[in-house]
Amino acid sequence: MDERKAIEKEIRGTKTVSYFSVRILPYVLSDQTEGVIIVVVDISTQKRNELELKSIEEQQRAILDYVPLQISILDLDGNLVYLNWVRDGGNSEDVIGANLFSYFTEKEKKTLATAIELCVATGVNQNYQIEATGRNGESLRYYCEMAPMRNDNGSIDSVLVAAFNLIDSRIVEEQTFNDLNLS
Repeated sequence: MDERKAIEKEIRGTKTVSYFSVRILPYVLSDQTEGVIIVVVDISTQKRNELELKSIEEQQRAILDYVPLQISILDLDGNLVYLNWVRDGGNSEDVIGANLFSYFTEKEKKTLATAIELCVATGVNQNYQIEATGRNGESLRYYCEMAPMRNDNGSIDSVLVAAFNLIDSRIVEEQTFNDLNLS
């Protein structure tokens, strides 16, 4: 019997739900199993906290999936660690690990590299505008805010970037202006 394995069991009362971890250990005497030791621990609070955290994570994920900003996390080499969504219905999982520098011209690469360097060196948020070419060849222009992300040791190991597509916002503004003038 493997003593490292625990059996978790949900026990529902009439008004409450409780969770218990049950560990069954062999009782060995003189190289012969004489019986078992059963240890029961109430883990209800821990389980409720885990379930609440999962619910909060799902809510936050839903918000990030529908916010109009593209939110990304980059390592210090410019590789995508996280991206909340991709334009035109693409899958963010398909671009995770890609190097963001590969999407830009030399001028734009320098802008991005400078922003990362300053963000890491100063620990202060950076903002910049950058142009890119979309998957369908369309020209994109973003206003970006970059913030340092610190690891458990306090050192900066990645950056968080919130990118606002200026061209999409201009199109919406022009359409709204035209709609208002037509009415």
